[in-house]
Formats: sequence, structure tokens, C-alpha cells
Amino acid sequence: KEQVRAYRERVKRAARGRLQWIAVAYADFRAARSPAPVEIVLEAADAGCAGVLFDTFRKDGKSLLDWLPPDELTRLVERTVALGLSAALAGAVDMDHLPKIACIPADIVAVRSAVCIDGERRGSVSSRRVRRFCDAMAATFPARPVAALQARR
Repeated sequence: KEQVRAYRERVKRAARGRLQWIAVAYADFRAARSPAPVEIVLEAADAGCAGVLFDTFRKDGKSLLDWLPPDELTRLVERTVALGLSAALAGAVDMDHLPKIACIPADIVAVRSAVCIDGERRGSVSSRRVRRFCDAMAATFPARPVAALQARR
């Protein structure tokens, strides 16, 4: 823990304060041999991180919601936000997941495979799939901006 803090301080000095740290909480934390997501949230707040990215460690086609049901993920995100941190969702999130995550108060939904050719995360990003995902986001989250994806149209 102290080594991580010392490293962060060195990087912070080198960046002259122009960066913010985001902690990563793996839904499949046992496979990652990492602390449970709730522990990451608490440590992120204690360590002065700007937010938490909820993701999957294994990239095997299982999604974030395969590991964390929406109600559990909602509680984690609400706790994250209550601690003053931003929250991002990732981990094989696709358009079918959007209705399930619509009520989760995350600030960011990060995608890769959902917007790549053939849904293959190592493939090239498809402008057609980005447009379709943006449209699905706008329809699912009408009160929230879809700026991050729209900016890349």
C-alpha cells in the first residue's frame, strides 16, 4: 500500500498535478486475485482517486453483469458516488445491457467490443457500430449526454 502511494506521488509530481487517478474494481476479482469491488471503492476514496472503473479482468466474453447483477452493481456505484467519486462501467457492455444499467447512476459507460467489427474487442472500431451504439444510448438514457461517443462520430 505504501509503495503504491509513493509511486503515485512520484507520478503526480512528474505530471505537475495534471492527472487524476482512477481505480479499477474487477467484478471477477477472484480471477484477478484482487480485492473485492467494495474494498477498491473504499480504498479509492481513501487514496484520493477521482473515480472507480468497474470492469472485468478476464476478457472471455462474460460481461460485467454476468459477474455483478444490476442491483449489486447499483449499490456499489451509489456508494462510489456518495464518496464523491465518479463511476464508470465497462466489461463487455453491449446494447442489450443498456436497459439493465439505465438506473445505475454511473457517469461513464465504456465500450470496446460493442463498437468493434464483428463485436471482436481486438478488431477495428466500426463507425457504423459507434453510431448504432450512440443511438441506443440516447434512446436508453434520454436525460444524459452521450457526448463521449458523439464526439467521435
